[in-house]
Amino acid sequence: MVVPGTGYIILGKRVVFGWLLVVGGAASFVWSIVEPSVQDAPFLGSEPSTILLGAVAFTCATIAFGYDAYQLARGK
Repeated sequence: MVVPGTGYIILGKRVVFGWLLVVGGAASFVWSIVEPSVQDAPFLGSEPSTILLGAVAFTCATIAFGYDAYQLARGK
């Protein structure tokens, strides 16, 4: 609950999914601290670094769920 994805890593199941959630969650957390206007206008930060952090967070989450769905579809 505290760090999304760590349960997968600890159990050794869906480790890639877990790591993508950890990285995406960390980037999202840092992004929300650095760019307080995130709640009003997502992905429209005022600095290039905050836009990059938002993109990393969104991309990691998207890849994590896509990868997990792919693995489930393959029967793993």
